[in-house]
Formats: sequence, C-alpha cells, structure tokens
Amino acid sequence: MSRIVMVNENDEVIGSAATAEEAIANRALRRIVRVFLFNEKGELLIQKRSQLVRRPNEWDHSVGGHVDEGEDYSVAAYREVAEELGITVLNLNIVTLSVKENTVFSGIFAGVIDSKTPINIDPKEVAEVKWIAVTDLEHLLEHKNEPCTDGLMVIWPRFKKEIIEGKDHKRITVVNEKDEVIGYENFFHAIEKCSIRQGSCIFIVDEQGRHLIQKRSKYISKPLKLDKAVGGHVDEGDNYESTAHKEAQEELGLTGLTLELVAHSHRTAEFFESVYKAVIPSDTPINFDPHEVDSVYWMTTEEVDSLTNTNPGIFTKNFIELWNTFHDKIVAS
Repeated sequence: MSRIVMVNENDEVIGSAATAEEAIANRALRRIVRVFLFNEKGELLIQKRSQLVRRPNEWDHSVGGHVDEGEDYSVAAYREVAEELGITVLNLNIVTLSVKENTVFSGIFAGVIDSKTPINIDPKEVAEVKWIAVTDLEHLLEHKNEPCTDGLMVIWPRFKKEIIEGKDHKRITVVNEKDEVIGYENFFHAIEKCSIRQGSCIFIVDEQGRHLIQKRSKYISKPLKLDKAVGGHVDEGDNYESTAHKEAQEELGLTGLTLELVAHSHRTAEFFESVYKAVIPSDTPINFDPHEVDSVYWMTTEEVDSLTNTNPGIFTKNFIELWNTFHDKIVAS
C-alpha cells in the first residue's frame, strides 16, 4: 500500500506515513493536490465525496488527494485524476505549489477537458460528479445550500483568479496545406477538429552512434509508446527551431543543443514537422519530466531497426514514419 509524504514547515520531505492519522500523530505536515477541471463552456467539474471517505457527501473540487512517497505534486495530481475519474489523457497547468493550509501543503492545478470526455468515477472515493457554472458554484459556497468541503470553500475564493487563468493552455499553431499559419487553437480543439498543426522533433545520438529513445508517459496521448527523444507542438509565438530547444529542456532537461536540420516542414499524417538531429555525450544527465516521459533508453541502430521491423506496435506511428523516411540522415555519423 502506498505511503503518504510527510514534510516539515518548509515543505521539505522528512519521511512517510501509512495514513494521515499517523502523520498527524507524528506532528508532521502532509502534501496534497487539488485539481480544478473545466470544460469548453467554462464550467467546473465538482465531485461529491463518497460515504466511505472523510467529509462524506460534501461537494469538493474536481479531484484531490495525498502526495504519495516518491511522487512530486504534479505526478500525484495526474495519478489522482486517473484514479478518481478514470481520465488518463489530459494536460494540467500548475496554478501554485506549497500553499500552507493548517496541517497540509497544497499543490493546485487546473486544466480543460472536453465535456464529452468519459468519466469513470471510483465509487469508493467519489459518489457523483457534475458540471457547474462558476456563478452557480459561488452561489453554492455563499449560501451553503449543500455541504461543501472546507478546502473548496477556502481555496476557490483565495485562488479563483489564478485557477481560471491557469486552466487554459498555450494555443498551438494551425496551418493550411502549404504550411502557412492560419491561426492558433486550443490543443484539444485542434485535435478534435483534425486541424493541421506544426511540430518539431529531435533525434538524439551519442558519440557511439546510439539513439536516445523515450517511452511516453502514461499521462499523455499515445501512452507508453516508444518515440523520438524529443517532440512537441509549435505554440503561438514560437517557430520550429525554438520549439525544438524548448521541448528538449522541458522533456529531458537538455539545454544548448547544437541542432542539425534533417528535414524542414515535412508533411506527416498530423503535422508539418521539422526534424532535427543532435549529438550529445552518452554520460549527459537526462532529467526527464515524468509527466511527459516514462523512461529513456539508449539503443543501437541495429536494435531500433530490428524492433521497428519485428514489433512496430511498440512505437508511435510518427516515429516509424520518420525513422523510415530519414533513416540514412539520422544514423549518419
């Protein structure tokens, strides 16, 4: 069974406990996450807590829970969304971290999901969920027509502005069939509309000619598939090259890469994509973001060739397409 993190007054980890009660008995603070999910109409998803948990039958924010041993706030937030609502593909923005509340420090997150997203609640933790307009939520909190948790009544008024502003992600670049920019759209809307997007990726090799392969996180689309070392959409205000550098830093903690252009504005099934190659020493520290990347591997060209031929299903389709199309340029020393 997972153990929850105990922290000191500076929100520094000092140990773990089997239960919240044990942490309290040890006079230790805990870490929790609070997640606010909105839909495209601006409505907030709230949950009524199960009869089997503390504060039963009270309305609460979309998702909440303790940070477990070995997790940071963000990992815990994604895990709790998956456990309580059955939603595994979404993006969360950090609103704020380490908010002191009596016996806990809170990490507050916000995000947007489609109102048609299937929600499979865990009945041991959640009795029901509903979408509610912000004005109706504030009426509920003011008049207390139905019981609400102390956390919701305290956090929403305190961080309302930051939560509402924090829910929206940067817009991504949308183009026409000539790779001419025609606008910018919310990530989920662009996917739903099958808009043509721009993307950048980097194939990273070491001095031995091995390839850095990432396994995608379970929290994002195409979960746990093997993929290029780095890749992502071009956001509003960015270009292909700046996106490649930004994604390298965000996903793997790599900065200052020397990029070699393999292909510019290459049309794939979903994107116009610029493909880059970078060489790094094999002992370069890789500090990957666990919300984006599950793990990374060094593979020889022969190993990648063998796996893409014998077991292509473990890779993303985009990786297979780019590997096969630009194989000679990628593997050239």
